[in-house]
Amino acid sequence: MKRNLMFIVLILTIFSLNGCYSDIVRNQLNPWIGHTEAELIHSWGAPARDYPDGKEGKILIYNQRSSDGSTRVTQMYINKEGKIYYWQVNWE
Repeated sequence: MKRNLMFIVLILTIFSLNGCYSDIVRNQLNPWIGHTEAELIHSWGAPARDYPDGKEGKILIYNQRSSDGSTRVTQMYINKEGKIYYWQVNWE
């Protein structure tokens, strides 16, 4: 019984930490919406790669290696006016 309770507490802790991390990422990236590609590159440097977004804009890809060896892949979507309109983060 005690073991099951500890397992449940552990799972709940992991989920709550995941939510906190999501808020941190959101708070870091949402302010970039509406800024220009040039401002992003000036701040973050050149992207690892880019490709068309299918809407006359492009997607800039930034990779950031974490201490545990995983890589955070941030995709910044740039519209045809050169402004950021969306972002997405994945882990590899």
